[in-house]
Amino acid sequence: MADRRNPYFILGIDFGASPQQAQAAFAKLSRRLRRDPGAPYRMEDATWALHQIEHAATDPDANLGVYRVPA
Repeated sequence: MADRRNPYFILGIDFGASPQQAQAAFAKLSRRLRRDPGAPYRMEDATWALHQIEHAATDPDANLGVYRVPA
């Protein structure tokens, strides 16, 4: 089964955000995760999301699993 998590949603950034924006959002999320034991995500989720966004920046063709739908 494919991984159904969305890295942009986990980090709270817009689809197509730059790796620099993802790193800033990761830092903010990691601080919040340390303070809030009842957070909906774990540190592993945040690390995975950052890795996915950084990898998508280096190989855009590999990023076919994450897409956006107009609201």
